[in-house]
Amino acid sequence: MYCQKVKGSILGDRWGRAPVRGGDTSRLRAYNERLIIGAIRQAGALSKAEIARATGLSAQAASVIVNRLLAEHLLAKRRKVRGQVGQPQTPIALNPEGAYGLGVKIGRRSVEAVLVDFLGAVVASRRFAHAAPLPGPALAQAAAAARELAALARPGRLAGLGVAMPGDLHEWAVELGQTPGALDGWRGLDVAGALAAATGLETTVSNDATAACAAELALGDAIACRSALYLYLGAFIGGGLVLDGRLHRGARGNAAAVGSMPMAGADAQGRARQLIHDASPLFLESALDAAGLDGAALIAGRQAAPQAEAEAEAAFARWLDTA
Repeated sequence: MYCQKVKGSILGDRWGRAPVRGGDTSRLRAYNERLIIGAIRQAGALSKAEIARATGLSAQAASVIVNRLLAEHLLAKRRKVRGQVGQPQTPIALNPEGAYGLGVKIGRRSVEAVLVDFLGAVVASRRFAHAAPLPGPALAQAAAAARELAALARPGRLAGLGVAMPGDLHEWAVELGQTPGALDGWRGLDVAGALAAATGLETTVSNDATAACAAELALGDAIACRSALYLYLGAFIGGGLVLDGRLHRGARGNAAAVGSMPMAGADAQGRARQLIHDASPLFLESALDAAGLDGAALIAGRQAAPQAEAEAEAAFARWLDTA
């Protein structure tokens, strides 16, 4: 999930992981707030002195910003901890109820929505299954779920709505089991505008791979270096790019669209073949179906019947040879 700022909200630009170092100028107030929030998020809890050391801010600047965030209830003090020397330290942590994020994923088989608190813990979630991601029904489901979950957040504390979905969904009707042109309603559709109008929430849209990378960067631990390529296997293969500790989207939000890497040959529709055709779970599912198996069930983790295990392993091996 990726959350965007709300104009005029006290949350401002504060959601997400911040870079490692910062400055003390007033022009960087929001930046320094993100810096402190990011440092605390990574450590769990820090004293003011530790915050200053972790961010590179002066002790005075760190103290002023921390006090402001405490007053706004984005941070909370924990019980004092007495060390071996010196005065007891007061750990400062994120306030779980200080901010909320709302995310929606529009996928080929379902629309999923989740409300998380400031720690990233799931408060509530909703899921709507569908046979195909048709624009009208999918957006109606997304809006309904978002409105229901938004009502569970504390007033004035919701950072906004983030939507994750595959890019260029209209181009994949046949691969998703639909007739040609069935998904053309997605072409040029202002998804962010439609959901903002339906929910009253400031909305941002990202491709699903970039959104997954942003979530891992902010809340996970798989990205352990300053720069990384994140591979995402949804229906299609995709990726996210982290450069110097920050998510890099690129001019069109597809900086790490590894699925577009060219491959030899052409696909079934005569288009130039790309990595997305050879390494995407959707095509593994098709290969399993072609072998007379239930591809969707097997990919979901259901074990094949004993008599079908050999066929499943052979189909997977053939797919893996090209992937």
